[in-house]
Amino acid sequence: MGEFYTTEGGNIGLLKSASGWRGRWSIIAPGNFAGRPFADLLFYGPQAGTGEFYTTDGHGNITLLASHTNWRASWSIILAARFSGGTLDDVLFYDPGAGTGESYTTDGHGTITLLASHTNWRTTWSQIVAGNFSGGTFPDLLFYDPSAGTVEVYATDGHGSLALVNSFITRKTWSLVVPCNITGSPFPDLLLYDRTVGQIEFHAADGHGGFNLLNIVNNVGTTWSTIQPIAVGELRFYDGAAGVGEFQTTDDRGNMTVLQRYANWRTSWTLIRPGSFS
Repeated sequence: MGEFYTTEGGNIGLLKSASGWRGRWSIIAPGNFAGRPFADLLFYGPQAGTGEFYTTDGHGNITLLASHTNWRASWSIILAARFSGGTLDDVLFYDPGAGTGESYTTDGHGTITLLASHTNWRTTWSQIVAGNFSGGTFPDLLFYDPSAGTVEVYATDGHGSLALVNSFITRKTWSLVVPCNITGSPFPDLLLYDRTVGQIEFHAADGHGGFNLLNIVNNVGTTWSTIQPIAVGELRFYDGAAGVGEFQTTDDRGNMTVLQRYANWRTSWTLIRPGSFS
């Protein structure tokens, strides 16, 4: 089952509920794949090696744009960003077992074309996020390896090539690395969540691939399964085990305030994705 909700000021309202969705989607990546005013979705099912692109219409309805079979069954991370500089989002795939990354352009009709293939990537990246961390023309990629406590920031060039901008050592126990916007800077801030100690750190990007600590927030809980940005200075937290959701606001220094708390959310949501669906 899938459900679309609207959000405003910490309040949520059901937009549309849809049954009959495949039960084995492991990744749902929102993006602009069709050039329409509302967010599109890329669904990936590793068991069948299937990828499907869907458009949304602003009312919670989704329509199949294109279906792909024979995709690699070992992609663990899929993210969308405009790596080629076009008007539509491109897609980056990462296979940790093979140490491979591949980026593809999209054409507005659900067709993808290989932009670049990368081999010999580290097999221990647990998180890859996109954002303008270095001030370049194209989105950068931030990689996090918990086994080594390493973060690496790479610039992209519009043709699929990557160039290392910065590498540094950090904590090995970050559970979530979340780009967000709390300072209003043109560069994305970073929220780092350590589930083992219930701690969050906010860092501001300096536009050169580096980050400056803004704030450390303690006692935030150790059971959040997802933390996602909703708007400037607004974050959504979800605890799948307890069925708890929280909307929190932040100031430009990373101080957080609970805006709204929900204690009766479904405990079986496995994927929650923000997007312009209404």
